[in-house]
Amino acid sequence: MEGQELDVLQSGEKLILSNRPFICLEIFPENYQQVDNYLKKMRYRQIDNYYHNYIYGYKFSTKYICVKIKS
Repeated sequence: MEGQELDVLQSGEKLILSNRPFICLEIFPENYQQVDNYLKKMRYRQIDNYYHNYIYGYKFSTKYICVKIKS
């Protein structure tokens, strides 16, 4: 999906809205703002990021994710 992040998310919008999964994806820098704005409109917030990899979670979710980071 290189460079097509927004298209992929839009094509799965019904599934995302009905299940509210955590979303982990790599976003090209030139597409970041569009993707971030789209996910914010769907009430998702960025939980974490490393380099160009991002984790988003539904803003009102009662589910949690734990990430162990190697030091």
